Amino acid sequence: DYTMALKLDPSNGNNYFNRALVFYETGAVERAIADYTLAAEDERYSFRAYYNRGNCYRKMGCIDDSIADLKRAVDLDPTNPAGHNNLGLSMFEGGQFSQAQDAFSSAISSARNNGTYYNNRGLCYYHMGGKHLQAGLKDFEAAIKLSPGEASFYFNRGNLRLGLALSIAAGAGAG
Repeated sequence: DYTMALKLDPSNGNNYFNRALVFYETGAVERAIADYTLAAEDERYSFRAYYNRGNCYRKMGCIDDSIADLKRAVDLDPTNPAGHNNLGLSMFEGGQFSQAQDAFSSAISSARNNGTYYNNRGLCYYHMGGKHLQAGLKDFEAAIKLSPGEASFYFNRGNLRLGLALSIAAGAGAG
């Protein structure tokens, strides 16, 4: 049906966008990328096209392409917290923990009631280690307060607490 819609109205980016969603859901990620690319040409759908194409690239392991698309999406709509969060996820996956922390902070600024964003930033702090662990603990506490039923938030806080205990023990043994 979306292909027929494209034959009848090939300049409508929404048709490409919706067909790309179907391709993505059925595992045809490369075909989804091609359609998101065409959808991005219609400025009404540019943010969503770059956002989704960036997520496709992350799924394929093409982290640099994912980051580039998600940065483009965030430039198009800097107030969208999901754009910042997904940019942070790609940066995190690429080992860019400090930059990912900044992206998650931007997501939190736009949506302070989302525990996932705090959890994701907490994971950055955990991976950055050392002086960042206390900030990570605060983020996991905020995530749990906002979403007390999310088991992974407790797991992540437990790992960070273990890291803090080991850090303190190592410091005590060094003296």
